[in-house]
Amino acid sequence: MQSQQRQGQGTTVQLILEKKLDEIQKQYIHLLEIIKAVNGCISKAEMRLMNLEVTSSTMETVRLATYVDLIQENLSISKKSLETLTKFNFDENTSEQPANEDFNSPSTTGFDILYAQLLELKENMTKRFETVEDHLSLLDQSTDSRLQNAEAKQLLIVQIQLRNDEECNRLAAQQKSFGDDLNKVKKKIDSLQKLRDALNQTHKNISSRAEIAENITEMKKKMEDFKQMVLILQQDQLKENVMSAFVAEATSKTIVTSGNIIHFSIVNFNKRNCYDHKTSKFKAQIPGLYYFSVSINTNTMGLLTVAISHMGNQVALCATPDGQDFQTSTSVLLELSAGDEVWVEADSITPKNKMEIGGGVSNFLGFQIR
Repeated sequence: MQSQQRQGQGTTVQLILEKKLDEIQKQYIHLLEIIKAVNGCISKAEMRLMNLEVTSSTMETVRLATYVDLIQENLSISKKSLETLTKFNFDENTSEQPANEDFNSPSTTGFDILYAQLLELKENMTKRFETVEDHLSLLDQSTDSRLQNAEAKQLLIVQIQLRNDEECNRLAAQQKSFGDDLNKVKKKIDSLQKLRDALNQTHKNISSRAEIAENITEMKKKMEDFKQMVLILQQDQLKENVMSAFVAEATSKTIVTSGNIIHFSIVNFNKRNCYDHKTSKFKAQIPGLYYFSVSINTNTMGLLTVAISHMGNQVALCATPDGQDFQTSTSVLLELSAGDEVWVEADSITPKNKMEIGGGVSNFLGFQIR
């Protein structure tokens, strides 16, 4: 009966040990995979650390720090798995081990082997985790140092960027100021160029006007010379063809007053229309020597003094006796210029300052001699 009980207990222990052995083997395989993954991650982290020494990239340092954190997380999971395995660290005095000294059955032998493998696995896994933790600690320190250097560099870069931004803003402000000054200078240059063009045009106009004025002066001079030549030709032609001459007489009852022109309104002869019967004045058309004569016959009582006047100057005088129906005459030679005028005027009349003349014997005549 006791033998059967022991046999049943051995079978139960064997089943328990087999079940736990399967679980330990699964955990062992899982731990091996985790250790392999952790070693791979450490190798990659070391490679990235080497690349970081070359590139000195802040972003790469941050990525490496993140990667180290991931390794630590996987290592923590591995430790938990190891703690799970340590739960199978059966002591020799465990309640599940049979207390009989004669426990030499196959189940007891399997339990010893399993227990020895478990201790060996725990020792190996502990050593591996220590190695991994050492590598990871060194990697973490190096990463922290790199990260601190990267943060310092990043801070320095930010400061430099801020200084660069300030300098760029200052340069932009200076450029804007220079641009404004440049625009002002360009406007001044444009104004000066326009002023220069205007001055050049004015100079050209002045030069042109001066030339035109000189040409006009020269043309005027030539015109004057031409007029003189024409005048000389006209004078020569007049001298050769027709000389100026006129004969005019007063009406039968012409009233004369002292100091006024005596009118000879009846024109008998007037070559070249040199005598104007309205004003009773002769006007020379060409320069030359002229002869003038006047004859006066009085119709009423009184003393009459008559004068031939040249441009307002009396050049010849004659007078009638104090009485009625008397006659007087005078003549003169004058050197006249073109446009000179000659007429007859009453110098004085006594006693009444008024007298009547007329008849065919009261006349005024003149002609050009040369």
